[in-house]
Amino acid sequence: MHLNYEDILRFIDHKLEKDKMEYANKHLSDCEYCLELYNQITLTSKKYNEFLNQDYSEELKLINEKFKYHQPRANIILLQLLPKICADDFPYLAADGIQEENLPIQIISTFISEDPEIVVKLIKDAKLDEEYLLVLSENEENMSNVLIELPQLNRHFMTDKKGKAIIQNLDIDSLSNEKWQVKLPDAVFKLEPFDYNPDKTEETTEVILTTKNNDKLKINFEEKTEGHFLQIQLLELNGKVDIDDIKISLIQDDQIYIEKANSHSVVSFNLKEGSDGINIRIFS
Repeated sequence: MHLNYEDILRFIDHKLEKDKMEYANKHLSDCEYCLELYNQITLTSKKYNEFLNQDYSEELKLINEKFKYHQPRANIILLQLLPKICADDFPYLAADGIQEENLPIQIISTFISEDPEIVVKLIKDAKLDEEYLLVLSENEENMSNVLIELPQLNRHFMTDKKGKAIIQNLDIDSLSNEKWQVKLPDAVFKLEPFDYNPDKTEETTEVILTTKNNDKLKINFEEKTEGHFLQIQLLELNGKVDIDDIKISLIQDDQIYIEKANSHSVVSFNLKEGSDGINIRIFS
């Protein structure tokens, strides 16, 4: 069983129970995946402690307080393959409406996370002629519009509101032994219909959106002959202004768009008319 972010933090601080400390110590010596996460956390903690021990002026102390507020968020959830012998008896959540014996589908693999409780299924649907993954959780934030990643293959899939994501250009039968993880957004921004009017872009110049964690996004509406566009630039995330390798997702009704970016780039999305609102998600 993989160690989660909180387990590793408590292991570093020697706050796990004795048997769990022994398990964690042995697991880290055997599992490269958890060891990599452990190294990332300890490196961040080391740099942070060095930062704290410096001789600050009053101004730098204020910067330190902001750094403390923006500690890395535990937004990656590791998944484990559920063996076939267990999958038949596994108590799926109430949201699970799949009955393989009644529908023309085949469940290829099932992956789980215990904390938080998440189930991910790889599915072949003969009736729809689709291959897709389905994320199930009692907490909608863990399944709706999240990224499901195959880090070793550098592939990702974004789920819709119901936790479904289509899989294309991959042999789904060969994915059972790959490492899977759920990535939650670092920041979420929302634009309600009254916040923008695509037909009156000349009245809109620039809008800065800010979350309660002080993440900042700059947006501009642009009108072209081929349609209305929303330009997005990330200004600050997790207390940082210089950020590489992020993904910006725009969700408008049932349409999902995702683009790679950094804090120096501007991405543009074509807006759909008559929308109920726009949801923008940032993944680091």
